[in-house]
Amino acid sequence: MLSHFRLSLLLIFWGITIGVKASVEDSLCLGVPDRRLTSEMMERVSARDLWTAIRTLDASTYDNPEILIDGVRMPKTALIGITVGEVAEVRIIRDAAKLAQLGIHGGKGAVEIVTKKYAKGPLSLSYKADIQAGKPADGSKGTMKGAEHWLTADGGDDNVGYRFTAIYDPGTETKAKGTDRIQMRSYIGYRRNALSISNDLQYGNYGIHETFNDYDTDKTRFSTLTDRIRATLSLMPGLEMVGYFSFLRQEVRRDVFLSPYSPVFKDEDNLRNKGTYDIMRETTMTYDGGLKLTYQKAMTGGHTLIASAGVSLYSGERGGESYAGRGILNDILNYVSFTQTYDTLRKPTAVRDFERTLQCMANVGYDYQGRYSATMNVTMNRSSLLSPKHRNEVYWAADLGWNISREAWMAESGIDCLRLSLGLGRSATVPYSYKAFTPMYSNITNETYIYNYYQTGAQLQGYYNENIRPDEVTRGLLSLDFETKGWHLNASGMRAESMNMVYGDVGKTLKGKHWTASASLSAAYDDVRDMLAGMAIYGQWHHWTASASFFTDNWETNRLQSIQIGYMLPSLWRFIKGGMVRLSGEENCHRACLTVEARF
Repeated sequence: MLSHFRLSLLLIFWGITIGVKASVEDSLCLGVPDRRLTSEMMERVSARDLWTAIRTLDASTYDNPEILIDGVRMPKTALIGITVGEVAEVRIIRDAAKLAQLGIHGGKGAVEIVTKKYAKGPLSLSYKADIQAGKPADGSKGTMKGAEHWLTADGGDDNVGYRFTAIYDPGTETKAKGTDRIQMRSYIGYRRNALSISNDLQYGNYGIHETFNDYDTDKTRFSTLTDRIRATLSLMPGLEMVGYFSFLRQEVRRDVFLSPYSPVFKDEDNLRNKGTYDIMRETTMTYDGGLKLTYQKAMTGGHTLIASAGVSLYSGERGGESYAGRGILNDILNYVSFTQTYDTLRKPTAVRDFERTLQCMANVGYDYQGRYSATMNVTMNRSSLLSPKHRNEVYWAADLGWNISREAWMAESGIDCLRLSLGLGRSATVPYSYKAFTPMYSNITNETYIYNYYQTGAQLQGYYNENIRPDEVTRGLLSLDFETKGWHLNASGMRAESMNMVYGDVGKTLKGKHWTASASLSAAYDDVRDMLAGMAIYGQWHHWTASASFFTDNWETNRLQSIQIGYMLPSLWRFIKGGMVRLSGEENCHRACLTVEARF
């Protein structure tokens, strides 16, 4: 009976539209407790590391949440190609309705990163340079130095917008290690009448070149390519159809050569054991696309209704192999094909993971005069990550919001915002891969492998349990937002089967005629990890700025995250519209960075 019901839902919503992928822009839920971190807030915390900045400003994100980039689900490794300077804002998604739309990927929460698009106006150019020096971040000996160069061009109007960014890092070097990075990004948006189309293309190539001594080298490279296309068509007043497609390709190539003359082999007499070459190849490919239909109707009396339905399809695959050879005669023959035998410490291994997930959703929202709001959502997942017997799963959620500050009797209270929201929903996590549904074998050397088609002497080690299901998370959330006279407070409490959590942030902003000062504290406590907290302090006086950030982990690891002092340059000469000079220290002040930016 239930399976027929789920199939009916699929047929009803198929071809209508996408699940929103938890994108905040599609929601009119005025009572939702999502938190937004602006680019200015993150730059005060960290000049380079995006994830460190997010965790410092919102401690509730530590629990490995789902990562969304411009509304599209991406692996966390995609953050390598995004720096703080490229981010317009970060949205910490907390309300139950949006997390339910993520289905089997919404159990641990979600973080959406919204990248910068373009600024309206004529062509504008900007250049930024980061010059670094200090101790290596990995704790190795020696000193680290390097530079990073940014060149950005953007502009546009109501119909066309564009942004092009090129990043070149010639190398961050220590005594034994060097890196280089080339990154390019282009965004083009077009809007005309009822149609709007945008394309966001990014490419990055990152290299690690390590020299252990005069003979040994590490030539590891990491490259990533992403492309996101989005189209919106207004069918009639209040009715929109949105389609999108995204593509991601990541490749990791590890090449490590240890010369036979290396001190590592000084006590080795057997030539077959001298000299090694270690290789690893890993490729990740993901595709994500869908359609959605959204209807919004404003009625007399302050009533607003929003309804949406959709379908999306996600396909991802990761594959790779790792192997190493031993026995290289000299430095000229420095490749794995010239080895005499496999390295016994690095036996050949291979990995293959994939996911195919179909999502269908329906969402209904209601708002009355900006005071009361309600949202209901139903999402169905059909995924290869689930057992064949339980491949279809249905998730739901409901949110209620009350904007108390909009009430007539609050008009003279002096409170800018007082909002209460309550949410209840069901999502899930999948703590396993497709291998949970694959027979596992082992050979006589007790090395585990999959799909033993041709090997002999293999023994079946285990068969999958077709009754296993994802870890369901029924989440109840109560959230309070408060703003008045420069104070802001967000306090939330969540109760789920696996974890109970209380988190929030509090801050104060003071403004004078020529100065601004602010301080914020974010903390999270749960019954699994205990306490985490981050603090950021910021001040501006005329053109001078200063900031500092701190982070604590269970009150055991307390450290100064970053400290910065900067000067905002006014218009100089004829062609320079402004700029900035900033000196910062990061990671316990073991790294210093001088940043210079000019806008033309």
